Amino acid sequence: MEINSEIRSFVIFVILAVIRTIIDLILWRFLVWVFQEDSLWVKISQRFGLNRYALAQALSFVVSAIISYVSNKEYAFESTQADSLWLYFKFGVVTGLGLLSSVWVIEFLTTNNYILAKIKPYPIIQKHWPLLAKLATIFVTLVINYFGMRFWVFVE
Repeated sequence: MEINSEIRSFVIFVILAVIRTIIDLILWRFLVWVFQEDSLWVKISQRFGLNRYALAQALSFVVSAIISYVSNKEYAFESTQADSLWLYFKFGVVTGLGLLSSVWVIEFLTTNNYILAKIKPYPIIQKHWPLLAKLATIFVTLVINYFGMRFWVFVE
């Protein structure tokens, strides 16, 4: 693949990632609002060791992953591969790695006592900390998804 084509694919990937991220953030924020501390979903997720931010992350990530498959295959990497179980498997592995990584990052950042103690003196940061943690997951998943999709999933 030539350099210009590689740059073009990356730029399209990033543009599509921004659009997916906006959708993901809106959905995540809505789900955090829906999943109040006493809701049934939060009680269930706590049995698996997840807080409401991580639960919302998992669900919004799945929606984003579905959008990601179509947009990356058709536009970013212009793959002509036929949909197959092997392609779905590879996409699932990369997406699963991104999901696990992003849920772990947001869970860690919103429950780690050391980090929470460090931000406590800063009320504005403390108030928006879950959203800042969510933004950290965006970077993690961007790296995992680009390299996984580009060099393993949509390779022809």
